[in-house]
Formats: sequence, structure tokens, C-alpha cells
Amino acid sequence: YGIKEGEYEVGKPSMFDCIHKMRTRIMTSPKFNGDRILGAILFEDTMNREIEGVPTAEYLWKEKKIVPFLKVDKGLETEKDDVQLMKLIPNLDTLCD
Repeated sequence: YGIKEGEYEVGKPSMFDCIHKMRTRIMTSPKFNGDRILGAILFEDTMNREIEGVPTAEYLWKEKKIVPFLKVDKGLETEKDDVQLMKLIPNLDTLCD
């Protein structure tokens, strides 16, 4: 994806910056558009960033005609009684404003 080994540390801000650069290259591709793609699931970090100076969700809809969806969990809870639920995002209403 154009990211060289050693450009980031796992779990550090530099890693998330590299991931966003990769996602930006994908989203700004002419082939990435509403003619081919209905929607894109956004992680919270991606939703809080910009593509070409525009908030990611707004960019996807206005520039690409792709419906942005927020990933609404924080991973998986510990399995209990043979069931593994998703962790909820605290303050989800605030995040969506």
C-alpha cells in the first residue's frame, strides 16, 4: 500500500497516520465511486479525519456519492455463556453530532 517498514510503530499515532494515507489513496481513486460502491464503513479515527481538506463522511457523500457508515462498536467483549457481543461506543450520540 505504499507504506514502508519502519515508517510507523504499531498502536502509535504514526501508524494511524499511515493507515489514513492508505485509505485516502483508495478513496481518491477515480475508480472508487458511487457507480461501483454503495457504502463504506468508517472507523471512528477515519471519520474524525479529512480527505482533501473535507471531513471524510462529507467527502464520501458529496464527492463520491458513497454512503458513509460509522462502525458502531469497539471490538468484541469477552465471551460469556457461549456468546460474544460487540463492545459499544461510549457517547455514540455525541460522536454522531
